[in-house]
Order: sequence, then structure tokens, then C-alpha cells
Amino acid sequence: MTGILRIEARRNALLLLLPVSALLLWFSINHQFGSLALWTARSAAVQSSLQGLAPFVVGAAAWTASRDERRQLSDLLASTPRDPWQRTMLTAASTCGWALAAYLAATAVVFSLTAANATWGHPAWWPVAAGAAAIVGGTAVGHAAGRLVPSRFTAPLAALAVYALMTGTMEAALHRAPLGMLSPIYDSTGLNASVFYRTTPDLAVLQICVYLGLAVIGIGLSARPRLQHLAERRGPVIVTAVGLGLTTVAVAVAATARVTDPTASLAWFGTSATDSPVAYRPACSDQTPVRVCVHPAYTDELATVSTVVNQIAAPLAGLPGTPTATVQVADATAPRIEPGDPALLTLPDLVIHGLDAPADDAAGFRTRLALALVSAPGTTPAGSTPAQRALALSLLLRAHTSAVDMLTSGAGVTQAADELASLEPRQLTAWLSTHLAALRAGSLPLTDVP
Repeated sequence: MTGILRIEARRNALLLLLPVSALLLWFSINHQFGSLALWTARSAAVQSSLQGLAPFVVGAAAWTASRDERRQLSDLLASTPRDPWQRTMLTAASTCGWALAAYLAATAVVFSLTAANATWGHPAWWPVAAGAAAIVGGTAVGHAAGRLVPSRFTAPLAALAVYALMTGTMEAALHRAPLGMLSPIYDSTGLNASVFYRTTPDLAVLQICVYLGLAVIGIGLSARPRLQHLAERRGPVIVTAVGLGLTTVAVAVAATARVTDPTASLAWFGTSATDSPVAYRPACSDQTPVRVCVHPAYTDELATVSTVVNQIAAPLAGLPGTPTATVQVADATAPRIEPGDPALLTLPDLVIHGLDAPADDAAGFRTRLALALVSAPGTTPAGSTPAQRALALSLLLRAHTSAVDMLTSGAGVTQAADELASLEPRQLTAWLSTHLAALRAGSLPLTDVP
């Protein structure tokens, strides 16, 4: 049996596709290396890399499975003493082995690079395990397709079908469809995708159950073409039924998920993203007038964030309601001033929940920050008054930075912002001392802006 496995490994079709698969793996993961080295994000990138690998694996499995039929060797092989089912499983095992080797090699590279730069946490192994289970399931299903329909067209059609299924279910997940979360390329840490929460295995367990169920189904179906008698078919039928039952149960549990933004919960597991907060000591800067504190995972970006915050907030220093400290919080979507004595400016978890990273110093982040300093909590650019937009834009001009177009909309806003930016610091402070409260309340008309 070992000799047959070695032969199958040497002549496996996936070997010819591995260079292309490796290139696609690199392109699918490479975009993650321009951002922070977060273990949750990098672990998710490993799983999502299946988008480039899985179609080749399924196609190669279907091609090798149909090889004997296409070459009309079935009658010759029927005379050999080796059990046909066992022989075809060795062929599938060789394909699966090469695919897992490529996947684990990519995982080792990604985690090695992350370990050299990460400032917090440890690898999240559940997404990696879910990806490995998806490879096993995809190999078995592709092999079964090649056995049941031994055609030269089966392999490319199977590869295209898998790619369409992955992207389709991923798109459904992005539209909050619970079953879409079972997509092989959907981050299985999606329930707790943040450095602020512990990563739980709930979704990964469901994904693994689905993929292993598909693997068992594929193993059962792979035996059917060469079995002639009912007694011979009984075993494969039982195996197929077990796999179908496992997959059905996992899909039924996933269907109970309640998906919200940015959290999700599974009814049967009773968990959500906010169930497992992680205790940590924030990393803080010494810059003035605003002391900035972030999660230690973002330590490398602390200097950038602190510089941006203090450049924009400097003209408001010492005025009533102006924060003297900034802290990063989970599940926030935009900067926000929390009233108090002194007031506190909260910053969102910018990387995990889809906004731009502080290191990018994006115009959108700076605009939301400037607007938060001069308006009531929760005010958006679209809901702000012309006077608020004018002052926010003037803060950005003084910081020598840009803003999103929405902040400059409205007649006279840009002109008023230019006039505010041209005032001497003492003149601006004197005007703000009188009008800042009314401006934040939204009752100051643009005509009162000097």
C-alpha cells in the first residue's frame, strides 16, 4: 500500500498545478502584509487563501479520479488483487496530501512573518484548521465527481463550480445570510474578529463539520461506480448517509445564527462577539494636549495616531468640552467625544471592523476625527451643520491635511473654513471660547463664523 501511495504521489496532477497555486496563494495573502501584524487578521488571511488553492485541488482530484476510465484501464485494474475502493482512496489521499502540504507551507510562512512583527496575541489556529478541513472535503468531493462522471470536462467544470460556490456563499455572508458563513473563505473568527475579544471556535467547528461531512460523502460516492452487488454497496451507502447527516446537522445549526454588525451569535452555542473580552493594559503616548491610548496590538501605530489627533485638536486645547485623553474602544465605528470632566475622545477599532488603519492616515479618519471635536456625539458629515463643517475643515487645514468631499459641501463652507484657518491662534481661541458650545449644539449659523 505504501508503494502505491508513493507512485500516486509522484504522478499526481496537482504537482503540475502547485506553482500556479503557490502564486495565487501569495497574491491572496500578500495584501495583508501592508497593514498591522495582527494575529487574527493574518490567521483569517490563511483561511481566505483557499480562494486561490481550492479550485485547483478539486480539479486535480477530479482529473486523477477519472484517469483510469479515460485511459480505458478499468478492466485491466479489475484483475488486480487490490480492493478498488482502497486503491481509489490512495489516489485521493495523494492529492489531499500535496494540497495540505502547500496549505501548511503557506501557513508557516505567514505565521513566521507575523511573529517577527506582531505586538500582541498569538496565532488563531481555528481558521487554519477550518481551511485544512475544507481541503480534505474538497478533495473527496472532487474525487467523487471524477469517479462518477469520468470525462475530460469534469475537472475544469468541478473547479469552476467550487470557485463559484465559494464566492457566492461569501457574497451571501457579506449580506448577513447565516449559511454564507459556511463558505470556506469566510473568516471563521468572524464571530470574534477583534483583538478586543477572545477567538472562540464556534463557527470554525461548524465549518469543519460541514467539510468533513462532505469528505465522508465523497468517500462513499467514490466507491459506487465499480460495485455491482447490493451487499457491496451497503458499506458506501452507510458512509454516505453518515456524511450527509453530519453536514445536515452543521448546516441546520448555522441557519440559527443571528448576524448583526459588527457581531454575530449562534443560538445553539449562545455566544456572541462581546462574550469574551480580553483584559489588557493600553499603550499610551506622552504627547500633549491630548494623551492617546490604544490597544497594545496597535503599539506600532501609536505615534502616528497620537500625532494626527494632536495636530487636529491643538487649536481647541483648553476649551470647555475638549478632550484631554483619547482611548481606543471595541465595536466603535467613528471617533466620538464622551461628555465628562474632562471629556474623553474614543477611537474605533479601525482595522478589524473595516475602516482604514491609523497607519494609512486616511482622509476619512481625519475628517471624522475633526468633526467629532466640533459637534455633538454621533454627528456624521451628512448630518452636520455648515458651521460645524467649516470649523472641522479649518482644523484640517491648520494641520496641513485633507478632508473627504462631503465635509466641503454646502455654500460658503470652504470660504468660511479658509477664513477660520487664517486667524491668529489667539483670535481663534477667543472666538471659540464664545461660540464653541453653540457650534457643537448645532445652533450656530454659518453667517456667525468670522
